[in-house]
Amino acid sequence: MPDPFSILMNRFLAWFNNQVAYVPDDVQESMDTATEAAAAAPPATGLLVNTGSMCLCNKGIAPMPLAAGVPTVMASGTPSFNKLNATPLEAVPSFTMCTSTSNPEVAAATSAAMGVLTPMPCVPVIPTMQWSGTSTVVNIAGQPAVTDKSSITCQWGGTIKIITTANMTVKLN
Repeated sequence: MPDPFSILMNRFLAWFNNQVAYVPDDVQESMDTATEAAAAAPPATGLLVNTGSMCLCNKGIAPMPLAAGVPTVMASGTPSFNKLNATPLEAVPSFTMCTSTSNPEVAAATSAAMGVLTPMPCVPVIPTMQWSGTSTVVNIAGQPAVTDKSSITCQWGGTIKIITTANMTVKLN
């Protein structure tokens, strides 16, 4: 750590050479704290998710489109998603094959193949039946809107995230 005299001298030289203005330590600390908080804060806007938006499970094989099973508010000509549109195989699709060894079918097939990972058909199991990371401002049919920042967790350890949506930008918080 530099000594206080070096710090003071560097600040004086910077001020003298018109490079920066002098900022008191307590003000600089407040500015640093605010900068860190802004960097850690969630984004203020996102894209509204609707039928046809593509999603992918990190334990699945292929990205698949979402389909809102229950008619809700239309956005860009298709039904948009809210927090409760999370019915497996209806709203949340199968990602063709599952690679999670937490899935009993994958574990059994992998065991039978002498430990070689053997993917099995994907059947998502969503225990919470709700999307997380939804909008705190925009509601669809009385529930928070799902945005491109939202995700949902499968019981077999997969995280399903939105990867593409061609929709309007909405305010998140």
